Amino acid sequence: MHAFQRLPTSFATQTHTPQPIASPHRNPSNALQNRKDTVGWSRRQRRVYIEMATKIDKEACREAYNLVRDDGTDVNWVTFKYEGSTIVPGHHGADYEEFIRQCTDDIRLFGFVRFTTGDAMSKRVKFALITWIGESVSGLQRAKTGTDKTLVKEVVQNFAKEFVISDHKELDEDYIKSELKKAGGANYDAQAE
Repeated sequence: MHAFQRLPTSFATQTHTPQPIASPHRNPSNALQNRKDTVGWSRRQRRVYIEMATKIDKEACREAYNLVRDDGTDVNWVTFKYEGSTIVPGHHGADYEEFIRQCTDDIRLFGFVRFTTGDAMSKRVKFALITWIGESVSGLQRAKTGTDKTLVKEVVQNFAKEFVISDHKELDEDYIKSELKKAGGANYDAQAE
């Protein structure tokens, strides 16, 4: 076929209208309806694909998130954990050491933590989003955690800095606070006398 040869008119008049791909998080029954990569899949394969898609309980997670943001509560941290393929609120508490105990080597979780920084003259509250991925977590789950974090960020929207941590040493409170100070810009702490 030469470069200047005309295509058949039936081919030239065909148009392709792209169809939006439904999000499996919003309507799982229609999620695969327009997916080209699932053509030829059995019903079981499609069902497994839908079941594997991570969802989030937005109402419950937003309630837990607001507990940490509320100055009237003593809740300083909350975890969001996996319950099957759904992200739900886990534990919450006042002491950061309790949060660290939640971060074991065999799990992955998201933590929203309140830190108070500053000095006697000026106290400031900073929030951190911590993604914990334990050392024993499989490669597939590690990879999914990165994409699942976008679901958590739909709820947890206000934080000074985000951390992805697999090593307990990086959970050190002083380390996190120093990173939050750096992220906060100007440092107005009182100078040493």
